[in-house]
Order: sequence, then C-alpha cells, then structure tokens
Amino acid sequence: MDGGHAVVTRTLRLLLVTAAALLLAACPGPAKQDLKPNATDRARVDRIAKDPWAAPTRTMLPRQSYGSNGQLDRQAGERSTNVAGSDSRPIVAKEVEAATADGWELVAADCDEDDGHVRSVQLSRGDSLGTFARAIITASPDSSTAEDSYDVTVKVFVPHHVDKGWPQPPALQPEDTCLADPAKPSDEVEDVRSGKRFGPS
Repeated sequence: MDGGHAVVTRTLRLLLVTAAALLLAACPGPAKQDLKPNATDRARVDRIAKDPWAAPTRTMLPRQSYGSNGQLDRQAGERSTNVAGSDSRPIVAKEVEAATADGWELVAADCDEDDGHVRSVQLSRGDSLGTFARAIITASPDSSTAEDSYDVTVKVFVPHHVDKGWPQPPALQPEDTCLADPAKPSDEVEDVRSGKRFGPS
C-alpha cells in the first residue's frame, strides 16, 4: 500500500508540475532580449538630454529592472542642485515655474500633512509615445553645511520601447495645489518610474 501510494503521489506531482509549465508557456512575458534598450529608447533619452529645463547632468537608458521578472525601469535622466534657503516650498515652486515656462505641465504635488513640507512634485510633457516624459522634483535639507540649503533633484522618466501606452494625468495650476497652499490636499498620479509595461501586452 505504501509503495503504491508513493507512486500515485509522485505521479500527481509530475502532473501538477507539467500543468504549471504548460500554463506558463501559454502566457509568456516579454523575453529578456525584448527589454534591452534599443534605438527607440536611445532616441527618447537623447530628447531628454536636449530638454532645456530638465538639462540632466547624467542620462541612462530605460531597461529591465535588475533582479525583476519583466519589470521596467524608465529613468532617462537626472540632475541635482544645491539651493540656498530655509524653506523648500519657494525653491520647488521656482523649478516648477521654469519647467512650465518651457512647456512642461504640473500634474501632481505631494506635501506632508503635518509640516507642509513639499515631498515631491511631478510634471509631464509630450503628446505621443515618442515625446512623452514625466519629471519628478524632490527637495531634501542639506545637513552637511551650517547654512540652510536644499538638495534639489530632478529625475526624468520616459516610456520604454515595449510600452504601448503612457498615463497622461490632467494639468494642474500651481496655485490650486499644496505647492502654493499647505492646507490643500496632495494630488497623486499613476507612477511611471518602474513596473510592468503600459498599454496592451
């Protein structure tokens, strides 16, 4: 009985493993090779590199996230600047003003409910997959000096070449957000930094 039971158990396990393998084969994700940066990604990063406001000091190609299963990292550029000041709000507001003057649109502002600190703002631009971009601005107090200052970081993200869509939140007026009034609630948008592909698979 025990020997027969063991044979049945092994057979059931084999059937379950085979069925799982067949299911996975029937629903394949994008091949790793398909997620490697290509000419489309390079063209989108080149566009960001030439953006007058974003002006990244370093660029990178959107690619598969390390150690992930088909997840994407869409960062295309970054710059950081140390700005003197005791309040992050006017510092970030000045960046937003410069960005909107260059054609970007404010789409999100996230502020701390307790102290009103601006945690981040997001801006968007473009009207097609080839021109879409999202920028995220953050400002962190610089504790390395005795003077009041903030490290302002701008990170820019673009669609990966396998993306078939891109979230396009509506534009906001700065005066209608917590960037201008700490009492106003934060505005949030769909995250484009990393994750699965957008649009139909």
